[in-house]
Amino acid sequence: MTKPRRTAAQSRDVVYDALLRAARAGARCPTNLALASLLGVRSSSIPQKALADLIAADKIVVTTTPFSREILIPELGATIRASKAPDGSKRETDRAEAIARAERREPLPPVLDRTPCFRCGIRADIGCDHQPASAPYIIDLEFAA
Repeated sequence: MTKPRRTAAQSRDVVYDALLRAARAGARCPTNLALASLLGVRSSSIPQKALADLIAADKIVVTTTPFSREILIPELGATIRASKAPDGSKRETDRAEAIARAERREPLPPVLDRTPCFRCGIRADIGCDHQPASAPYIIDLEFAA
C-alpha cells in the first residue's frame, strides 16, 4: 500500500508551520532537505515549490545570497537565517579545527636514503665508509670520472 500524496496546499501548510516553529524557537532556517524529510519526500524540489507558493501568497519574503538564505515572516516580524552564515563564521571554525588537528600531528620521520653505495654496495645508513650517514647519496661527478 502506498502513502497518500500530499496536495500542494498541504505541503505549503506543513512548510509554513515548520518556518513558524523555527522562528518562534529562534532556530536556524531549515534546509530544503530537512523540509523534504518533514514532508516525507526525497526530492528537495517539493519544499522549493512550497516556498515559491508561500512567496506568491505574500506569507514570506526570501532573500538569498550565494552562501545563505533569510526568510522574513511578516506575520511574526521575525527573520530566520540559513545554517551557513554569510559572515564566514563556519569557515573560520572549520579552519581553526583544521589548524588544531595539524598541530597535534607528530612530524614525519626523516627520509633515509636507502640507495647502496656504487663502490661497496652498502647503504649509508648501515655503515658505508664512502658516504656520510646523514647526507643523502650524491654522486660526485669529479670523483666518479
